[in-house]
Formats: sequence, C-alpha cells, structure tokens
Amino acid sequence: MITYGAYLPANISLPWAAAVIGIVDTLVAILTGLAILLSFNLWGDFRPLGMLLFFADKALSDVMDFLVANIMLPLNALLIALFAGWMMSRKSMLEELA
Repeated sequence: MITYGAYLPANISLPWAAAVIGIVDTLVAILTGLAILLSFNLWGDFRPLGMLLFFADKALSDVMDFLVANIMLPLNALLIALFAGWMMSRKSMLEELA
C-alpha cells in the first residue's frame, strides 16, 4: 500500500482509496462473471457483433475467447518485447534472466 500511496496526492486517504478500488474491482469481476455465465444460458442466442460477417455466428463467450486469444495475447507479447528491447537496460535484463 505504501507503493501505491506514493503516487496519490496528500489529500486522498489511502485506506479509503484502497477500499474503493477493492469494491470496484469486485463489482467488475462479478459483472464479468455474470456475463460469461449468462452467455452459456439465457444469452446463448445473443450475437453482440452479429453485424460483422466474421462474428455473425459467434456468441458472447466466443467473441471474448477470440479477443483474448487472438488479439490481447499477441498484442501483450509485442508490447513486452518492445518494452524489453527499448526501455530496459542490458544490466537489468541480465539480472532478471539470470
């Protein structure tokens, strides 16, 4: 908490900010879980991106799977490679890999 507190202005209470972050993160996780759960049941026929030809027959869970596996993971790997290549020093890279 001290690490996060170093970035906050002095007029913000650290315990209050941590509580708000915990509550918001929990709500986002619950809503995401409900969306996934309902995509296998009540929303099974719902096609959120049905207007696009590639996603015409894909349900919500299929769209989420596609976005994570084919967009987010490769993009994350590319950004990590760019960060390691241009931003990290050779010394710190050797320390991390050794």
